[in-house]
Amino acid sequence: MSTPAPPRRPGSPAPVAWLFILARWVLFVGVLSLLAGSVTLLGFGAVATFRHITLIVGPTGHEISNREMFLASIKLIDLVLLATVLQVVAIGIYSMFIGRELPVPGWLQASSIDGLKNLLASIVVVMLGVLFLEQVITVGASPDLLPVGAGIAAIILALSYFIRAHPSGE
Repeated sequence: MSTPAPPRRPGSPAPVAWLFILARWVLFVGVLSLLAGSVTLLGFGAVATFRHITLIVGPTGHEISNREMFLASIKLIDLVLLATVLQVVAIGIYSMFIGRELPVPGWLQASSIDGLKNLLASIVVVMLGVLFLEQVITVGASPDLLPVGAGIAAIILALSYFIRAHPSGE
């Protein structure tokens, strides 16, 4: 003979509801991971920038070409942009699943996963462009760049189609 379950107090969630509440808060681990990744990337960028500056103005007299300076600057922008996207995605996931009361500007509020996916696809397009630019600057005009450029162009085309076919609705 089984004993009947004790009656629930009015207003208390059912046991299944507790699982959903727990699952919602497990996403908090992902949010913290994204924020930690963002801080790490920003720290890495700050150290790389400091090292680059010391090479330029340091007593060793290391001469850097305009192309190298241009590439280093673009790569730094790309790194900061990626760190920013990690933060925006973390805030978006938090505000969609954990706490809607997060005080953020309207442009930073995420209302769908599609918006976050489009943001990620957009940053991948930019990063691929920067990686190809790095190849052009370091390798120069070479026939070896054609297959790399064609592959990157195909990926950018596919991601652009994805972004256009799946509007974020924001």
